[in-house]
Amino acid sequence: MPKAASRSKTRHNGHNLYTDITRIRNAFADTATDVKGKANEVVADSFKNIKQSSNRMQGSVARYTAKKPFKTIGLALLAGTVIGLLLRRK
Repeated sequence: MPKAASRSKTRHNGHNLYTDITRIRNAFADTATDVKGKANEVVADSFKNIKQSSNRMQGSVARYTAKKPFKTIGLALLAGTVIGLLLRRK
């Protein structure tokens, strides 16, 4: 069957199937672009929030270490000992 004849059979009630498919494809492409943009925004916001939390935590640790240096050293030694014992058992 010639291509022109098969295309004419795709018209029904004044609609062209190929035009509709092109419109649907373009709508999907637009939606995918919107979703990608939104996902990039969410990731950027998440990184920004993580960076802010990290900076706050770093400041808190620095202040605590400056206020209580001996307690900090003791906690570090305790943590190192516990981790060393756990790793040595394996």
